[in-house]
Amino acid sequence: MERDLSKFLRVDLPVFLESSSKTMEFKFHTKVIGWRRGSFIALKTPVYRGFRVAIPQDVDISVRFFSEGSLFVFTTRVSFYISSPLFVTFVFYPETYDEIKVRRYDRIQVYIPVEAFDEGRRVEGTFLDLSLGGALFVSKEKFEQGKTLSFSFYLPSGDKVTNALGEVRSVKSSDSGFYLHGLKFVRMSADDEKRMKRFFEEVKRTGKEGVIWVSQPL
Repeated sequence: MERDLSKFLRVDLPVFLESSSKTMEFKFHTKVIGWRRGSFIALKTPVYRGFRVAIPQDVDISVRFFSEGSLFVFTTRVSFYISSPLFVTFVFYPETYDEIKVRRYDRIQVYIPVEAFDEGRRVEGTFLDLSLGGALFVSKEKFEQGKTLSFSFYLPSGDKVTNALGEVRSVKSSDSGFYLHGLKFVRMSADDEKRMKRFFEEVKRTGKEGVIWVSQPL
């Protein structure tokens, strides 16, 4: 029996919103303000370049968040907005959701836009967790187990990693149409390894292993 999603929600929980619809493509991160089971989830209205974004009500939104060692994914739409006393976007409470157990050892939660290259062909995606040895790569395109891809991305520290080779070790689909790929890094330049180690040392030093580290798009 599927557990109720409300058990994994909390105020100020970071969430990621994404859509690849023909009418509007976006990737936003925001936070949960509150919810009513079976009715709605209230989110801080996302901001892009200093402006609040009103997502059209006819756009399917893929929502993702981490809680208690799992990644939760569901699809929803905007129900309504309010602008006073706070700017809040209300989305429909999902009837179903996917829960994917995420390996937590030596990994941190991130939101890193990445470019993946499959034999020269460019594919956009996102890392949702990261370690020195691998990552969780989410994309609209499915890559089979054993496939090797080249990745370029900015670390939250601002350093850029270029042409890191990652092998797909596991693949899982979600109802929202995205694919989650467990990656193992199989090759990386010595300089990029130093950048990665420096970033993880910073995370350990700050004691913020439990927060979500966000980096800039390429």
